[in-house]
Amino acid sequence: MGYTMARKKATMSTVVFALLLAPQAMAGMLIGTTLDAIYDIDQTTGVASNPRSLGSRALAIEFADGILYGAAGRDFTTIDPASGASHALGTVTGLDRFESIYDLSWNPQTKTLYAVAHLGGWNIDRLYTIDVVSLAAAFVGELDSAYETLAFDMSGTLYTINPHADALALIDPGTGATLSSILLSPIRAATMAFGDRNKLIVNMDIDGDPSLVFYIDPVDGAFSSVGATGLGGFTSLAYIPEPESFLFLLLGIGLCLMRRAGS
Repeated sequence: MGYTMARKKATMSTVVFALLLAPQAMAGMLIGTTLDAIYDIDQTTGVASNPRSLGSRALAIEFADGILYGAAGRDFTTIDPASGASHALGTVTGLDRFESIYDLSWNPQTKTLYAVAHLGGWNIDRLYTIDVVSLAAAFVGELDSAYETLAFDMSGTLYTINPHADALALIDPGTGATLSSILLSPIRAATMAFGDRNKLIVNMDIDGDPSLVFYIDPVDGAFSSVGATGLGGFTSLAYIPEPESFLFLLLGIGLCLMRRAGS
């Protein structure tokens, strides 16, 4: 009896340890683009490393449904995260002839890719969805401010930053309307993504230094310094999570151990 209880306690400790270990092991990869190359960005120090040439250009990047996409103007590509090699998919249709894609973001809840596009010669930014198969853009709405970067969190909430107004805003993904906004410390430019543990990480230009990396609290706009890239700023960030299969493997091992302990 005592041995059985001890065995069950030991097994439960193993399961708990596996669950505690999972978030550490599930750390993903943050990637930034400098138009013609991608870099890994350390989420604890901000340091950029491991440059990989794209062989093309990508002003915006996003990891969507298992694929890293790139966009420059209206040209769309897929990118190999390991080598940086890009493959041309074609031209996005449905945009104004003078519109260029500034950033991309994937809604993990609706499995939809969004883009913010800037109308050249006008202070107009518009929100679109993009069909990654047909490359057709569908107009969502005109943004009421000069928003240049997008990021969905894991719940499907859409955030954006207006560096001209120093504001972090919550956007309705169905209409493009600004739902709420909070003021940030003065910045000149920014690009962002939700990284490990669904934390908002931002590369921004403050006082002429474009290499700075911060975490931002989406609730109150508070900055938490991460570090500097060491090479300047990025035009877009993308987060690539670790495969969920690792977590399921840990849970499966834990459940098997529990069943064996109870037999």
